[in-house]
Amino acid sequence: MFKVGETAEYKDIQFKVNDFRFIDGYPKIDKLDAGNQFVVVNITITNKSNKKFDYDSYFFHLDDNGKQTDTTESPYNVTDSLDSGTLRKDESTTGNLVGQANTNHQLKLIYQQDTNLNKGKITFKLNEE
Repeated sequence: MFKVGETAEYKDIQFKVNDFRFIDGYPKIDKLDAGNQFVVVNITITNKSNKKFDYDSYFFHLDDNGKQTDTTESPYNVTDSLDSGTLRKDESTTGNLVGQANTNHQLKLIYQQDTNLNKGKITFKLNEE
């Protein structure tokens, strides 16, 4: 398990959670579940392999005390979303992933692209005590 600011690597692809923060949504536009706030996770992905690497925000999940949700929320006041694309060797991209969670819970960001659930799973603790 990795912490914010540390770099994880899988198959020569590096993942780094630069920071995360909680934000409120705009009540008349954004839909938050009761007791939740938006969680904005800024991440950088770098391809150090010789092959092209396809990334997608759907490969990431926010774990809120064991409940996993996607990171594709789009509140009005968050820009630079990490969507999807392809990185060539030595290219990188940085963007925001947004989910919602209770600020009092232990939160993790989980990356899982490999269809084999025992391979390629990377976990970042966001608000470690």
